[in-house]
Amino acid sequence: MILYDKIGLKYIANKCRSPRFSYHRGRTWDFEEKTIDYFPTKFNLDTTWGRNYYFYYGNECYRLGLSLCWGDKHFGNKKYGGYTSEVDDFFTKRGQDDSKT
Repeated sequence: MILYDKIGLKYIANKCRSPRFSYHRGRTWDFEEKTIDYFPTKFNLDTTWGRNYYFYYGNECYRLGLSLCWGDKHFGNKKYGGYTSEVDDFFTKRGQDDSKT
């Protein structure tokens, strides 16, 4: 699945099995509320390892890398908003942000 932010940068989310939300091997979990196509979605973060977000879209579980996006020329450059943790609104199609005026 490819997610886009409001300026059109791509974020690759891969299907995965649902993680075990246990404290196995000292793992602890936190979550953030973000939106996908204007629907609130719970993004779970493993705060021990801190590498991926896990979220459900439809009936599938997806893993989204925490740090970087796939921009055109600017890979993860903070100036261009390429960090996953800084994006609150994702879209499944590029240019779907209706709030631009």
